[in-house]
Amino acid sequence: MSNKAQNILIFSLIVVVASLSLMPEKTLTNLYVFAGSLLDVDSAWVRERGWKISNVGHFLTSFLLAFSCVSRVTQKRIVTFLVVVLFLGLLESAQNFLPTRQASWKDFSYAVGGSLLGLVLVVIRRKG
Repeated sequence: MSNKAQNILIFSLIVVVASLSLMPEKTLTNLYVFAGSLLDVDSAWVRERGWKISNVGHFLTSFLLAFSCVSRVTQKRIVTFLVVVLFLGLLESAQNFLPTRQASWKDFSYAVGGSLLGLVLVVIRRKG
C-alpha cells in the first residue's frame, strides 16, 4: 500500500472513530439498528444488545486505528501507540461534556485493549 493510501486510511479511521465517539447515543443506536438490518438482524435484538455492540466497536475501531498508525512507523512504535491511546482517552473524556453521552472507564479499557492488540500484531509481524 502506498504512503498516500496509508495516510488516507489513517485519516479516515480517525474521522470515523471521532464521529462514533461523539455521536449522540440515540443516533448511535439507530446506526446499530441500520447495520443490523443490512445483516438481516432483528432490530429488537440489536437494541437489547447495544452495549455489547459498543464494546466490540470500541475494541475493533481502536485496534484498526492503532494497527494502522503503528504500522506506519519503523521506530518509536511505543510513542505512536501512546499517542493513539491519548487520542482515544481524550475522545472518551470529551463525552463528559456531551448531554447525550457519558464517559466510561470500561469503554476506555476496551479501546486500550484493542490498541494493545494492534501494537502486538505489528511487532510480531515485523519480527517475522
